[in-house]
Amino acid sequence: MPYDIIIAQLIGTLGCGVTAGGIMCLSTVAIPTLSLPARHPPSATAHEHHVPATPVAHLSHQWLDVYERGKSIFPPIALVASAANAYLAWKLRDAPVPYTLGCSWSSLYATAIVTTLGIIPWTMTAMKGTNGQLRAHAVRDDAAIAEGNWEKGC
Repeated sequence: MPYDIIIAQLIGTLGCGVTAGGIMCLSTVAIPTLSLPARHPPSATAHEHHVPATPVAHLSHQWLDVYERGKSIFPPIALVASAANAYLAWKLRDAPVPYTLGCSWSSLYATAIVTTLGIIPWTMTAMKGTNGQLRAHAVRDDAAIAEGNWEKGC
């Protein structure tokens, strides 16, 4: 197999995996961890409604930091991986595929491109309202701190 195809497959596969794994980690590990309730001794009675151990004002800043880091890291990786997959879709357009696949290499790589780049419209549409509210909360708290009215910003 030619080296250009092997290298493109490595970039495309690893890029898609890093993007998907990183976003999954943020969604399932980092964000829920930020809102953990304060630790209680094992003998303490568990409260019905746990509240985060960190003030909500600080949580919005932590979320904003996670969001901004993710926004600067994952879309570029997704674009590079998708470019590699687009190259493979074009390069392997006439290559024979195993009968069990039932579709062309181009359609498989196109599917990888669409699902990988799907993070961008998802974030810009489905998550826009929530992200906007969290960002506004963080900005409002910054303004309250600057004015010396921290308690009003919480």
